[in-house]
Parts: sequence; structure tokens; C-alpha cells
Amino acid sequence: MPISACSQEKSPANDSNATIQSQALTVASLGPKLHLDGLNTGIPLPWAVTSWLPLIKSALPIRFTQYVFLAAGIAVACWITEAKAASRLVRLVLAFLACVFLVPNPKAFGWTNFPLAPALPSNIAASALGKPANIIVLPFANHGPGMAWQLDTRMGFTQTGGYVGFTPRQAWRWPVVHDFMDGAPHGNFENDILAFCGTHRVDYILLAPQTPKPLAQAIMALGWPIIRHDGTGIVEVPPRRKLRYFYVQGDYWPSAHSRFSWIGRYARIATSGRSLRLIIKGSERPASLRPVRLTVKIGKKTTVYEVSDATRIVLTLKSGSTTTLKAAKIFRPVDVIHNKDYRHLSVTIALEALPHNPA
Repeated sequence: MPISACSQEKSPANDSNATIQSQALTVASLGPKLHLDGLNTGIPLPWAVTSWLPLIKSALPIRFTQYVFLAAGIAVACWITEAKAASRLVRLVLAFLACVFLVPNPKAFGWTNFPLAPALPSNIAASALGKPANIIVLPFANHGPGMAWQLDTRMGFTQTGGYVGFTPRQAWRWPVVHDFMDGAPHGNFENDILAFCGTHRVDYILLAPQTPKPLAQAIMALGWPIIRHDGTGIVEVPPRRKLRYFYVQGDYWPSAHSRFSWIGRYARIATSGRSLRLIIKGSERPASLRPVRLTVKIGKKTTVYEVSDATRIVLTLKSGSTTTLKAAKIFRPVDVIHNKDYRHLSVTIALEALPHNPA
């Protein structure tokens, strides 16, 4: 720690150590890559080395700024203490002004009253099994009152969503999370919300009065049971055994503007209650790239394909099956067409639901 800067026996060595430690912490706080005005430049920084280390790789580099400001505070304290009587008052005034400028601007934040939770009916506060119901509260995450409502009810329910910091990268793999955050449905919204509710064991969706209208209308159009309570819409999710959906996990980037979406080195497709048509094509790959070997495993059957820019593969995935796609090689668009796209990609896929044939 740079506390040595205020040691009673001041020496150039102490000053040098404090300066080096402060500078190291400042550089570490910038993270593994340099960002300028919100843009990832791709320039690696020293903190990138820690991405290979256990435990420490999960640390948030921005928190090193706390130590940086601690070092700055100690340095200022030393600067004031060492001043002669004639200039000490001036330094104190300057330090006080610096503290004044640290006061946040109240107009920069959207201050609101603490949202009070509606008194949820007893059959919603607890599920049929006697356990707390799992609920999605909209508006989603930090845009809505979910965390406050959960606190008001003394953790009377669990929620899929909430807000405890940045949304994990794995959560963004679910297309409906984008819809929740944007406040509007996109793409195959019905399947996406079915998959999200089914895999996350959601019992109810609460539509607070502030829920964006397009999103609320899309949920009500599903035809699920809904009641109104204290201005909040309470939507009951059907039993999981009745839900029919599919979803993709792994290196998958769902597109809101095209039928086809990119996958990376690995993707896993799961279906529940419905069969699918899987279409794989390589026409979106840059022409300068060689064909990529793609291993497709459907159940216990494994097939290897060579996917070029002219390849189009159509497969049928039965209900309840699991399919994995593994690419032998991936590419980064930024290295080929220089479009600042740093994703690791292989081929594009499209999924189409086949007509449901009840047994």
C-alpha cells in the first residue's frame, strides 16, 4: 500500500515506492483492454495476464480505483502537513474545494420515491409446493422495482432477474433478456419467453404500471391467465410440462434482424415439446476463408460437415433432443474485414419450429 508516502522518516525511496504502487493500481484499474470513450480499442493491458489465474480473474478491475483515491488522499494529506504555516491555509482551502467538486450532481440521477410492493395474493406469494414463487418483475432488472418489492416482502419470493451489478454475459445469450431490457419484443418472442420461463422455473410475471406498453401487450397476447392487483398485472405462467420451446446455449449470438444467427466454436440446441428444422450455412463467411469443419451431434449420432460459402445443410431435430455443434476453427471479423467485430465466429444457423403433432 502507498501509505509509506506519509512515513515519519520521509525518504526518496518511500516516495518512489508510493509512486510506483499508485501508478500500478491506476493501470490495473483500466482492465484487460484499453477503452476510449466507451470503445474497446482491443489494445491489451497488463491486467490481461490475470485472465489465466484462478479466483483473481473474476475480480473487477474498476474497484482498484478505491486504492488509487486512497493513495491520492494520503498524498494530499502529506502535501498539506509538510507545508509551512504561511502556505498551509492555502493548501487547506484547495483541498476543501477538491472535496466540494466530489459532491455528485443531483440532476444527473433519476431520483424517485422508494417503490412499495403490492400486497400479493397468498396463492402468488407462495407456490403450490409451499416454496416461494419464482417471479419475473417488469420493468426488468435495474429498470424496475423488483429488488425493492423483494425487500418489502421480506424475500417472500425469488426472482429471475433483479439487479446486483452488470448483467452476466451468459444471461445475454437468452434473446428475451434483450427484449426485457429494450422494453419491446423482437424476433421469435413467444418461443424465447417460453424457453426462458421453462428453463428458469418461472411461476409468475409481474407487470408493474411502468412496464413498456409494447412489452406488456406482447405478454398479454400469449393468452396466459392474468389478474389485476393494485395496478399490477399478475401473469401466471403455464405448467412447465405444457410448454413447448427450444433454446440455444454456448457461443451463440441471436440476431434481431435476420433469420440466421452466428455461432462460435460451440453451440448446444435443446428442444422441449416441439421438433425443429435446423439450417446451417456458410454464405455469410468471408470469401477469403477456407471451409470449416463442423461436427454435429444429434442424440448419439455424430456427423462431420465441411462448410464453405456455398454450403447449406438442413436437419430435423426431434422433440426432446439435444444437438451440439462444434467448429474446428473460428475467425474474428475484425481480422478479416476490419469492422471492429471482435467475436469468434464460425457459421450461421437458423431454427424453424415444425408443426406440432400431439401424440
